[in-house]
Amino acid sequence: MKSLKEEDLVQFTGTETWWRHPLCRNVLYTDGAKYVADAGEAYWLLDVIASGQLVSRVKCEEFRALKVDPNL
Repeated sequence: MKSLKEEDLVQFTGTETWWRHPLCRNVLYTDGAKYVADAGEAYWLLDVIASGQLVSRVKCEEFRALKVDPNL
């Protein structure tokens, strides 16, 4: 597994491709999220994000951003 560094992620300020979650087909994610999943072997994180979309308070938002606390 590659260690992710902040400088690896600063290049992602938008997306060229929207990626569809394989199980929750209505959930799309960005190039940056795909990079974290691929490089950090964190596909579980995409699953956590996708499952959060089932919460009605979250579903009504057009755009969602997730901040992960590394201390948890």
